[in-house]
Amino acid sequence: YSTEQAPTLVDTAQTPDRAYTLYAGRDFEDFQAEGRLFGTAFNDVLDWSVGVNYYQLDYETNGAFGLQAFNQSSSFGNLGESDFEFVETLGFFGRFGIAFSDQFTLTLEGRYQEDRIDEKVGNGNATDSVPGSPATFKNFLPRVILDYAPTPDTLIYASYSEGNLAGGFNSNFFDLTPDQVTALNSQFPGLSGTFEEETLQNYEIGWKQTVGSTLNFALSVFFMERTDQG
Repeated sequence: YSTEQAPTLVDTAQTPDRAYTLYAGRDFEDFQAEGRLFGTAFNDVLDWSVGVNYYQLDYETNGAFGLQAFNQSSSFGNLGESDFEFVETLGFFGRFGIAFSDQFTLTLEGRYQEDRIDEKVGNGNATDSVPGSPATFKNFLPRVILDYAPTPDTLIYASYSEGNLAGGFNSNFFDLTPDQVTALNSQFPGLSGTFEEETLQNYEIGWKQTVGSTLNFALSVFFMERTDQG
């Protein structure tokens, strides 16, 4: 569990009269819990682990700017709205390692998770979610690793894995007029108040080597393919 409250005050003009001052603040609170079980089977041919993970985040930001702020007679020229975001993630995961021999090992991993995101905008205590919110993103993320150890000092491996970054909301989009939306879509077709999650496919092969008692090195080649990157 962690919590943080932090203000930021910046004199953007950097003049003696503080002609232009920017203020921002954030209130952050999160909680995470995880449980695991692990063991071996079939005379250590199979090693396994399973678990569950829960994560919750509450996040609020606010900002304002103005002329001759704080120690001058005028007040802020603009008091920004607060952005509220609530994120809740529940995940189940498992790992199974199979030792076919002293040289070959296959590891299969998987994680199923649900990300629920709720975003709100307002002054003071927000009560209304932005259009399209809350939203839930569901995913199964696999990873496969094949290890080959021809000698105790050499490891050659290949792996494939998938990852994701949950989608969200372009809250400012809902403040645009129909003409502004049309103009924006003419440059960025399909842009809307929400965006889909980002996905990643990762391929990697590598070699790890120990030489004597004083030298070791590792080489790897990988390729990552991102989809729907925001």
